[in-house]
Amino acid sequence: MTHSKLIVLLASWILLSPAAYGQRERTVTPKAPDYRDATMWITADEDPDGTGADIFYVVSTWEEDWKDARGRVSHYADVWNPRHRERMGREMNGVAAYMAPGNRFWAPFYRHATIDAFLTRDEQTIRERTRLAMDDVCAAFDQFLKERDSSRPLIIAGFSQGGMAVVELLKHMDDETYKQLAAAYVMGYKVTARDLAECKHIKAAEGASDLGVTICYNTVKDVKYVQSVIADTQFAINPVNWRTDATPAVLHDTVTVTLAPAYHALVVTGYPGTEYKPYKGLINVGDLHSAEPWLYSDCIRENMALRASEWRRLKGPVQPYFTVDQLPDLIACLPAPPDTLSNQFGYDIQRYFWGKTQRSDSARVEMVKGDAVWGYQPLLDQFAEAFGLRVNPEDTPEIWRLMETALTTTDQMRVQPKAYYHRKRPFERFDEPTLTGEDDELRGEGSYPSGHTMRGWSAAMLLAEINPAAANAIYARGWLYGENRVIAGAHWQSDVDASRVAASIGVAALHTSPAFLDQMARAQEECRRLLAK
Repeated sequence: MTHSKLIVLLASWILLSPAAYGQRERTVTPKAPDYRDATMWITADEDPDGTGADIFYVVSTWEEDWKDARGRVSHYADVWNPRHRERMGREMNGVAAYMAPGNRFWAPFYRHATIDAFLTRDEQTIRERTRLAMDDVCAAFDQFLKERDSSRPLIIAGFSQGGMAVVELLKHMDDETYKQLAAAYVMGYKVTARDLAECKHIKAAEGASDLGVTICYNTVKDVKYVQSVIADTQFAINPVNWRTDATPAVLHDTVTVTLAPAYHALVVTGYPGTEYKPYKGLINVGDLHSAEPWLYSDCIRENMALRASEWRRLKGPVQPYFTVDQLPDLIACLPAPPDTLSNQFGYDIQRYFWGKTQRSDSARVEMVKGDAVWGYQPLLDQFAEAFGLRVNPEDTPEIWRLMETALTTTDQMRVQPKAYYHRKRPFERFDEPTLTGEDDELRGEGSYPSGHTMRGWSAAMLLAEINPAAANAIYARGWLYGENRVIAGAHWQSDVDASRVAASIGVAALHTSPAFLDQMARAQEECRRLLAK
């Protein structure tokens, strides 16, 4: 064969080869899981008293690339493959051993991306390969949400690729689900700047008991062993002492765990981790990646219980400080509303017409309409300027819990006298519309006492106790809150006057509750801390 013919044959072989046409390796994607099928889960209900949390755990990476019987390569675990399930189940059951007691535990099998994706150390490849896995986890989470009791605290946790999934779940969940979240645990993975930019639900934990937060940690023997593909995170916390500074903590008497804030990594001494062998230069090479869910298991178990308890205290169903039968009876405490032939009722009529004269003031009209909106958040928003803070469940949880529970308690007092006296409202008597458009809502409901005024004056008294430095402004705003009900045409002046007394009676009763006094102290401390920033 001549040299020229050999060159032609080689060229032909190259041109006809699959690589020349850009053909990829033959791959196969395993069959998707159906999360309505109980075999796709490992679950445990170890909360007989109903006082624990619902824990959703996402398992880490257990598979390498593998081939099926036809020689096709798969980059994903197969949830139908007994060997894959056994390996995933090993971790899931191990974690359940310390997370499930006292809680309800769910862990789905999913088509996690194989370790080969991470071995590329290429972020784009990792994102592309793990997309299918993350979709599976989100589908499992949606099914979990359908089946769980949403009145219970929610905890999500995951290790390694499962930690990545926790971050994705925080992006995936809606605001209503986020309100149920006690905490999210990203064990042995990272939270990136991109994640923070994409997700408002990711808030770094700052202590042992804050709620709706993300706990993130990665452990190394020295900061030089931080693996960027796994552990280059934007924040971290020490799960032994729950601090975000470099204060060292002692674990199991002999192990010292210190957070290196500049690297957001835990540096451990006194624990060699030799039981975890290095893997292809990616993990367990100076880092303690494989130890993450086990080394701190006692700390994580105790912390989950603490955060679940705090969630129930601050965000669980409100339990009034007293039942209505334990509160003062306003029918016995207060005089009846004025007779229509009395001089006092004549004053009520004068004040009704005075209120109509105030309606030319556009700023006052807007205030009157704002005060008419029924609800704790609208009420407290009206006091925000005077109080110095906007009270809401997310930013001021202790103050919110006090106000929500206290007002729920005193609200009970108005129901019986309203029904007993069934007093006709001003707009009904004069057959004129209210300024606030509440006619249909209020028609036929007793006018005495005024529920809005009771709430407004109660709120003023409570807020002034929380922040005494602002008491003058708070009381002044509380007075206008009642007066605005006269301007609206929804109440008589005598309704408002009696309601301020009723509110004072109710708030005085609250001070006989140890639970109220404890929560008041918490609210005062939170207020001082926030105003000092």
